[in-house]
Amino acid sequence: MLNADDKLFDEEKTLFLLTSLPRSFKVLVQMLLVGSSTLNLDEVVAALKENKRMMRIGNVDYEDHAIAVVESE
Repeated sequence: MLNADDKLFDEEKTLFLLTSLPRSFKVLVQMLLVGSSTLNLDEVVAALKENKRMMRIGNVDYEDHAIAVVESE
């Protein structure tokens, strides 16, 4: 569509982006669609980047890491 000089609105670009994502993004896409009355491309891209960052953190091997929990009164 961009090659045909069709101008896409921000919300249309966002919908195209969301519908082009693989099934593994289904929960994130649903959250973004339900959580907002209007779709903003910049916000969706930021959410996708944050999701990617969180997925990288989730894949860390914790065997070499120590976690300390301190309880204070």
